[in-house]
Amino acid sequence: MATGLIHDPTEDCQACVVCRNNRPFQLPDEIVEACLEGKLIVFAGAGISTETRPVFPSTFYEEIVHSIGATGSRITFPQAMASFTNKYGRSRLLQLIKHRFDYIESFPELRLWASRFHVELSTIYPIRDIVTTNWDALFEDFTGAIPIVTPEDYAFWDLPERKVFKIHGSINNLGTIVATEKDYDQCYKRLQAGVIGSSLRHLLATKTPLFVGYSFEDTDFNRLYGYLKREMGEVLPRSFIVTIDERITHKTHSGSTVIYTDGAFFLNVLKKRLVEDKVMFPDSNFDGLEEILDRVNEANRNLFVQLPYKENPSVI
Repeated sequence: MATGLIHDPTEDCQACVVCRNNRPFQLPDEIVEACLEGKLIVFAGAGISTETRPVFPSTFYEEIVHSIGATGSRITFPQAMASFTNKYGRSRLLQLIKHRFDYIESFPELRLWASRFHVELSTIYPIRDIVTTNWDALFEDFTGAIPIVTPEDYAFWDLPERKVFKIHGSINNLGTIVATEKDYDQCYKRLQAGVIGSSLRHLLATKTPLFVGYSFEDTDFNRLYGYLKREMGEVLPRSFIVTIDERITHKTHSGSTVIYTDGAFFLNVLKKRLVEDKVMFPDSNFDGLEEILDRVNEANRNLFVQLPYKENPSVI
Protein backbone atom coordinates (compact mmCIF):
# COMPACT_ATOMS: atom_id res chain seq x y z
CA MET A 1 0.00 0.00 0.00
CA ALA A 2 2.98 2.33 0.28
CA THR A 3 3.20 5.01 -2.36
CA GLY A 4 6.96 5.03 -2.75
CA LEU A 5 6.63 8.81 -3.03
CA ILE A 6 6.66 9.85 0.62
CA HIS A 7 10.06 10.80 2.00
CA ASP A 8 10.96 12.45 5.26
CA PRO A 9 12.16 16.03 4.63
CA THR A 10 15.92 16.63 4.79
CA GLU A 11 18.17 19.48 3.80
CA ASP A 12 19.50 17.41 0.88
CA CYS A 13 16.12 16.98 -0.81
CA GLN A 14 14.52 20.42 -0.67
CA ALA A 15 14.87 20.74 -4.44
CA CYS A 16 13.55 17.21 -5.05
CA VAL A 17 10.19 17.16 -6.81
CA VAL A 18 9.15 14.19 -4.66
CA CYS A 19 9.57 15.75 -1.24
CA ARG A 20 10.30 19.46 -1.51
CA ASN A 21 6.84 20.24 -0.09
CA ASN A 22 7.14 17.72 2.75
CA ARG A 23 7.67 20.47 5.31
CA PRO A 24 8.06 19.50 8.97
CA PHE A 25 5.08 20.50 11.13
CA GLN A 26 3.58 19.97 14.55
CA LEU A 27 0.66 17.56 14.35
CA PRO A 28 -2.22 19.07 16.38
CA ASP A 29 -3.59 16.82 19.10
CA GLU A 30 -7.10 17.93 18.13
CA ILE A 31 -6.72 16.24 14.73
CA VAL A 32 -5.48 13.00 16.28
CA GLU A 33 -8.34 13.00 18.78
CA ALA A 34 -10.93 13.76 16.12
CA CYS A 35 -9.53 10.97 13.95
CA LEU A 36 -9.61 8.45 16.81
CA GLU A 37 -13.23 9.36 17.53
CA GLY A 38 -14.19 9.03 13.85
CA LYS A 39 -14.97 12.74 13.73
CA LEU A 40 -12.44 13.93 11.16
CA ILE A 41 -13.99 14.85 7.80
CA VAL A 42 -11.71 15.52 4.84
CA PHE A 43 -12.44 18.25 2.29
CA ALA A 44 -10.23 17.51 -0.71
CA GLY A 45 -9.36 19.86 -3.57
CA ALA A 46 -7.62 19.44 -6.90
CA GLY A 47 -4.19 20.01 -5.35
CA ILE A 48 -4.15 16.46 -3.99
CA SER A 49 -4.82 14.68 -7.26
CA THR A 50 -4.74 15.44 -10.98
CA GLU A 51 -3.91 19.15 -10.88
CA THR A 52 -0.35 18.92 -9.55
CA ARG A 53 2.73 19.76 -11.64
CA PRO A 54 4.25 16.24 -11.59
CA VAL A 55 1.05 14.97 -13.23
CA PHE A 56 0.67 17.69 -15.89
CA PRO A 57 2.92 20.66 -16.73
CA SER A 58 -0.16 22.90 -16.78
CA THR A 59 -3.47 22.76 -14.95
CA PHE A 60 -6.79 22.22 -16.70
CA TYR A 61 -7.66 25.81 -15.85
CA GLU A 62 -4.49 27.09 -17.53
CA GLU A 63 -5.21 25.05 -20.66
CA ILE A 64 -8.74 26.42 -20.90
CA VAL A 65 -7.57 29.99 -20.33
CA HIS A 66 -5.00 29.59 -23.10
CA SER A 67 -7.58 28.14 -25.50
CA ILE A 68 -9.91 31.13 -25.06
CA GLY A 69 -7.06 33.64 -25.38
CA ALA A 70 -7.32 34.92 -21.80
CA THR A 71 -3.77 34.14 -20.68
CA GLY A 72 -2.54 36.73 -18.18
CA SER A 73 -6.04 37.82 -17.13
CA ARG A 74 -7.49 37.34 -13.66
CA ILE A 75 -10.47 35.35 -14.90
CA THR A 76 -11.82 32.84 -12.38
CA PHE A 77 -12.16 29.10 -12.97
CA PRO A 78 -15.95 29.12 -13.52
CA GLN A 79 -15.67 32.22 -15.71
CA ALA A 80 -13.06 30.49 -17.86
CA MET A 81 -15.21 27.37 -18.17
CA ALA A 82 -18.23 29.48 -19.08
CA SER A 83 -16.28 31.39 -21.75
CA PHE A 84 -14.99 28.14 -23.24
CA THR A 85 -18.51 26.67 -23.25
CA ASN A 86 -19.91 29.75 -24.96
CA LYS A 87 -17.20 29.53 -27.61
CA TYR A 88 -16.94 25.78 -28.23
CA GLY A 89 -19.96 24.21 -26.52
CA ARG A 90 -20.36 22.20 -23.33
CA SER A 91 -19.87 18.86 -25.08
CA ARG A 92 -16.36 19.94 -26.11
CA LEU A 93 -15.56 20.92 -22.51
CA LEU A 94 -16.72 17.55 -21.21
CA GLN A 95 -14.68 15.77 -23.89
CA LEU A 96 -11.53 17.61 -22.76
CA ILE A 97 -12.20 16.70 -19.13
CA LYS A 98 -12.65 13.03 -20.02
CA HIS A 99 -9.56 13.03 -22.25
CA ARG A 100 -7.45 14.45 -19.40
CA PHE A 101 -8.48 11.67 -17.02
CA ASP A 102 -8.14 9.00 -19.71
CA TYR A 103 -4.60 10.20 -20.36
CA ILE A 104 -3.70 9.80 -16.67
CA GLU A 105 -5.16 6.30 -16.65
CA SER A 106 -2.94 5.40 -19.63
CA PHE A 107 0.32 6.06 -17.76
CA PRO A 108 0.99 4.29 -14.42
CA GLU A 109 3.51 6.97 -13.39
CA LEU A 110 0.92 9.74 -13.71
CA ARG A 111 -1.71 7.71 -11.89
CA LEU A 112 0.81 7.05 -9.12
CA TRP A 113 1.43 10.77 -8.69
CA ALA A 114 -2.25 11.67 -8.85
CA SER A 115 -3.19 9.08 -6.22
CA ARG A 116 -0.51 9.74 -3.55
CA PHE A 117 -3.02 11.31 -1.13
CA HIS A 118 -5.67 8.66 -1.78
CA VAL A 119 -3.29 5.77 -1.16
CA GLU A 120 -2.19 7.30 2.15
CA LEU A 121 -5.80 7.83 3.18
CA SER A 122 -6.92 4.34 2.17
CA THR A 123 -5.59 2.59 5.29
CA ILE A 124 -6.60 5.28 7.82
CA TYR A 125 -9.83 3.48 8.64
CA PRO A 126 -11.26 6.01 11.19
CA ILE A 127 -11.69 8.60 8.41
CA ARG A 128 -15.04 7.60 6.96
CA ASP A 129 -16.38 10.81 5.39
CA ILE A 130 -14.82 12.72 2.50
CA VAL A 131 -16.11 15.78 0.67
CA THR A 132 -14.44 16.66 -2.63
CA THR A 133 -14.84 19.21 -5.39
CA ASN A 134 -12.79 16.97 -7.71
CA TRP A 135 -14.34 15.15 -10.65
CA ASP A 136 -11.96 12.16 -10.75
CA ALA A 137 -12.78 8.71 -9.36
CA LEU A 138 -9.58 8.24 -7.34
CA PHE A 139 -11.31 8.15 -3.95
CA GLU A 140 -13.56 5.37 -5.21
CA ASP A 141 -10.67 3.46 -6.79
CA PHE A 142 -8.12 3.73 -3.97
CA THR A 143 -10.04 4.25 -0.72
CA GLY A 144 -13.11 2.14 -1.48
CA ALA A 145 -15.39 5.13 -0.85
CA ILE A 146 -18.99 4.96 -2.07
CA PRO A 147 -19.68 8.06 -4.20
CA ILE A 148 -22.62 10.27 -3.22
CA VAL A 149 -23.21 12.48 -6.26
CA THR A 150 -26.97 12.80 -6.68
CA PRO A 151 -29.90 12.55 -4.22
CA GLU A 152 -30.62 9.08 -5.64
CA ASP A 153 -27.26 7.92 -4.31
CA TYR A 154 -28.65 8.21 -0.78
CA ALA A 155 -29.82 4.63 -1.15
CA PHE A 156 -26.26 3.88 0.06
CA TRP A 157 -26.32 6.32 2.99
CA ASP A 158 -26.96 3.72 5.71
CA LEU A 159 -24.19 1.39 4.54
CA PRO A 160 -21.21 1.26 6.93
CA GLU A 161 -18.61 1.83 4.20
CA ARG A 162 -16.56 5.00 3.70
CA LYS A 163 -18.35 7.63 1.58
CA VAL A 164 -17.23 10.51 -0.63
CA PHE A 165 -19.57 13.43 -1.27
CA LYS A 166 -18.78 14.70 -4.77
CA ILE A 167 -20.49 18.07 -4.61
CA HIS A 168 -19.16 19.19 -8.02
CA GLY A 169 -20.04 16.00 -9.85
CA SER A 170 -18.14 12.98 -11.15
CA ILE A 171 -16.32 11.93 -14.29
CA ASN A 172 -18.40 8.75 -14.11
CA ASN A 173 -21.54 10.85 -14.58
CA LEU A 174 -20.65 13.68 -16.95
CA GLY A 175 -24.09 15.26 -16.61
CA THR A 176 -23.34 16.08 -12.95
CA ILE A 177 -20.12 18.04 -13.54
CA VAL A 178 -20.06 21.54 -12.05
CA ALA A 179 -17.72 23.83 -14.03
CA THR A 180 -19.29 27.08 -15.27
CA GLU A 181 -20.66 30.05 -13.33
CA LYS A 182 -24.21 28.81 -13.95
CA ASP A 183 -23.25 25.35 -12.68
CA TYR A 184 -21.79 26.83 -9.51
CA ASP A 185 -24.89 28.91 -8.80
CA GLN A 186 -27.14 25.89 -9.25
CA CYS A 187 -24.81 23.74 -7.15
CA TYR A 188 -24.91 26.02 -4.11
CA LYS A 189 -28.67 26.46 -4.41
CA ARG A 190 -28.97 22.67 -4.25
CA LEU A 191 -26.65 22.59 -1.24
CA GLN A 192 -28.80 25.14 0.56
CA ALA A 193 -32.08 23.32 -0.06
CA GLY A 194 -31.23 19.74 -1.02
CA VAL A 195 -30.59 16.52 0.87
CA ILE A 196 -26.83 16.54 0.20
CA GLY A 197 -26.53 20.04 1.68
CA SER A 198 -28.52 18.97 4.74
CA SER A 199 -26.26 15.97 5.26
CA LEU A 200 -23.19 18.13 4.81
CA ARG A 201 -24.37 20.58 7.48
CA HIS A 202 -25.12 17.70 9.84
CA LEU A 203 -21.64 16.23 9.34
CA LEU A 204 -20.02 19.61 9.93
CA ALA A 205 -22.00 20.16 13.12
CA THR A 206 -20.55 16.98 14.59
CA LYS A 207 -17.12 16.59 12.96
CA THR A 208 -13.82 18.45 12.53
CA PRO A 209 -13.18 19.73 8.97
CA LEU A 210 -9.75 19.17 7.41
CA PHE A 211 -9.24 21.08 4.13
CA VAL A 212 -6.48 19.68 1.91
CA GLY A 213 -5.36 20.51 -1.61
CA TYR A 214 -6.66 24.06 -1.94
CA SER A 215 -4.92 27.35 -2.69
CA PHE A 216 -5.73 30.95 -1.83
CA GLU A 217 -7.02 31.66 -5.36
CA ASP A 218 -8.97 28.41 -5.59
CA THR A 219 -12.54 29.35 -6.50
CA ASP A 220 -13.85 26.01 -5.24
CA PHE A 221 -12.24 26.52 -1.85
CA ASN A 222 -13.30 30.13 -1.36
CA ARG A 223 -16.92 29.49 -2.35
CA LEU A 224 -17.15 26.26 -0.34
CA TYR A 225 -15.48 27.77 2.73
CA GLY A 226 -17.66 30.87 2.50
CA TYR A 227 -20.79 28.75 2.08
CA LEU A 228 -19.97 26.69 5.16
CA LYS A 229 -19.24 29.80 7.23
CA ARG A 230 -22.55 31.37 6.21
CA GLU A 231 -24.58 28.21 6.72
CA MET A 232 -23.00 27.10 9.99
CA GLY A 233 -21.95 30.37 11.63
CA GLU A 234 -20.58 29.85 15.13
CA VAL A 235 -21.71 26.22 15.08
CA LEU A 236 -18.96 25.38 12.57
CA PRO A 237 -16.20 23.52 14.45
CA ARG A 238 -12.64 24.85 14.25
CA SER A 239 -11.25 23.73 10.93
CA PHE A 240 -7.72 22.83 9.83
CA ILE A 241 -6.22 23.74 6.46
CA VAL A 242 -3.27 21.80 5.03
CA THR A 243 -1.70 23.75 2.18
CA ILE A 244 1.60 24.85 0.65
CA ASP A 245 0.12 28.26 -0.24
CA GLU A 246 1.42 30.67 2.40
CA ARG A 247 -1.12 33.30 1.36
CA ILE A 248 -3.66 31.27 3.32
CA THR A 249 -3.32 32.28 6.98
CA HIS A 250 -5.43 32.27 10.12
CA LYS A 251 -6.18 35.92 9.30
CA THR A 252 -7.47 35.28 5.77
CA HIS A 253 -9.46 32.27 7.01
CA SER A 254 -10.50 33.07 10.56
CA GLY A 255 -11.38 30.16 12.81
CA SER A 256 -8.89 27.89 11.07
CA THR A 257 -5.49 26.48 11.95
CA VAL A 258 -3.21 26.49 8.90
CA ILE A 259 -0.51 23.82 8.42
CA TYR A 260 2.02 24.36 5.62
CA THR A 261 2.99 21.01 4.17
CA ASP A 262 2.12 18.49 1.46
CA GLY A 263 -1.26 16.77 1.86
CA ALA A 264 0.00 13.21 1.35
CA PHE A 265 2.92 13.83 3.70
CA PHE A 266 0.49 15.17 6.33
CA LEU A 267 -1.50 11.92 6.20
CA ASN A 268 1.74 9.94 6.36
CA VAL A 269 2.70 11.71 9.60
CA LEU A 270 -0.80 11.25 11.01
CA LYS A 271 -0.62 7.56 10.15
CA LYS A 272 2.74 7.16 11.92
CA ARG A 273 1.20 8.70 15.04
CA LEU A 274 -1.74 6.28 14.89
CA VAL A 275 0.65 3.35 14.47
CA GLU A 276 2.73 4.53 17.42
CA ASP A 277 -0.45 4.74 19.51
CA LYS A 278 -1.29 1.17 18.38
CA VAL A 279 -4.53 2.30 16.78
CA MET A 280 -3.69 0.77 13.39
CA PHE A 281 -1.13 -1.44 11.71
CA PRO A 282 1.69 0.02 9.58
CA ASP A 283 1.22 -0.09 5.82
CA SER A 284 4.18 -2.46 5.56
CA ASN A 285 1.87 -5.17 6.93
CA PHE A 286 -0.06 -4.99 3.66
CA ASP A 287 2.98 -5.39 1.41
CA GLY A 288 2.75 -8.57 -0.63
CA LEU A 289 -0.89 -9.31 0.24
CA GLU A 290 -2.00 -8.88 -3.37
CA GLU A 291 0.59 -11.41 -4.56
CA ILE A 292 -0.41 -13.84 -1.81
CA LEU A 293 -4.09 -13.50 -2.76
CA ASP A 294 -3.23 -14.25 -6.40
CA ARG A 295 -1.34 -17.38 -5.31
CA VAL A 296 -4.25 -18.56 -3.16
CA ASN A 297 -6.72 -18.02 -6.00
CA GLU A 298 -4.46 -19.88 -8.43
CA ALA A 299 -4.13 -22.80 -5.98
CA ASN A 300 -7.90 -22.82 -5.58
CA ARG A 301 -8.43 -22.97 -9.34
CA ASN A 302 -5.90 -25.79 -9.70
CA LEU A 303 -7.64 -27.75 -6.96
CA PHE A 304 -10.96 -27.70 -8.77
CA VAL A 305 -9.28 -28.64 -12.06
CA GLN A 306 -7.73 -31.73 -10.45
CA LEU A 307 -10.75 -32.54 -8.27
CA PRO A 308 -13.99 -31.30 -9.92
CA TYR A 309 -16.38 -30.40 -7.13
CA LYS A 310 -19.34 -32.19 -8.74
CA GLU A 311 -17.51 -35.51 -8.54
CA ASN A 312 -15.72 -34.60 -5.29
CA PRO A 313 -18.12 -32.43 -3.23
CA SER A 314 -15.95 -32.83 -0.13
CA VAL A 315 -13.37 -30.39 -1.56
CA ILE A 316 -15.85 -27.56 -0.96
